[in-house]
Amino acid sequence: MKKFVLPWKKVDAAMAAAFEEHYLDPKTGGISSPDPVKGKDGPGVGEVVIPKRPASVDYSWMIQFSDTVLDKDLRARLFEALRDPKSGMNNFLHEVASDPEGHAQWKKYRDFHAFKYVKQWIAALGIDCDFESEPTEPQRHRQPGKRDIDYDEQCLDSVLLATAQDAGKISFHELCLVLEQVVKNVELKKVLKSIIRDGWLTLSPPLHGPLHGKIKTMNENLNKDGDAVVVFTRKGEARLLDARLKVLKKKLDIAQKDPAFIEDFAEYLNNAGQEAACLFLDYLDAEEINRSMNVLAGIRLAPGTRTDAAMRRALSRVKKTGGN
Repeated sequence: MKKFVLPWKKVDAAMAAAFEEHYLDPKTGGISSPDPVKGKDGPGVGEVVIPKRPASVDYSWMIQFSDTVLDKDLRARLFEALRDPKSGMNNFLHEVASDPEGHAQWKKYRDFHAFKYVKQWIAALGIDCDFESEPTEPQRHRQPGKRDIDYDEQCLDSVLLATAQDAGKISFHELCLVLEQVVKNVELKKVLKSIIRDGWLTLSPPLHGPLHGKIKTMNENLNKDGDAVVVFTRKGEARLLDARLKVLKKKLDIAQKDPAFIEDFAEYLNNAGQEAACLFLDYLDAEEINRSMNVLAGIRLAPGTRTDAAMRRALSRVKKTGGN
């Protein structure tokens, strides 16, 4: 059978569409949507529903892109925009659009990662096809400074989540003790120094002077038990929100499959902070809520809180299908 060419941008647009459902024909690559005129109110024979991409995925792309921006002023504005959990994504798009060069870089960055996301979904379906206008990986405009040791995204998320356990202010040595339980097979002190050098965390009081002076002062402080307090930077706060969204999604997926973990999800939802909880609930689509009704419907939240209001909004989006 001859391969078809998939218009991946149309699949990406369907994944990003807030409300309208779209379907993919895995044999032809054709994309369709409900059409009342033709009497189509669901997927046709052999068609599959194109899933909605969680907003937390796009949020992650924005954070990762911001860290590559060479223009220091724009980079700071983007991270500042992303700190607002309710309108951060819109604020980011507004800020990046104000800089023509930055906007062009963002478009290339987003297209590449959106393509990878679509390609992974297509591969999971077992579809063998070619892709229309396949993008190339964009040039990274800003590289991190010299590190003591490299670390991956999972390690960074673990460090930020651990730092947040004590209201975002914890001593360096206490943080190492916490991380020994969750981060394995790495040299913790070197990892933390690298994360601080990359600007995700800083020390309190802030370090001043040229870079070599900062590193010298940091090393001196970190060798004194209890003297160095680790706190979040603006971009660290934005990344922390992203890390919490990932944890919420993972815990919800687990609770869907095993009701024994519903209480664990409920506890994390209550303790993740209203910003993360509200953003997570507001961006759940109706399909996801339907799948998660056994989890969400039984959770009790404090009345009158923002999280409680977000839960009510989420449940109101449930599709009114047979049996619901």
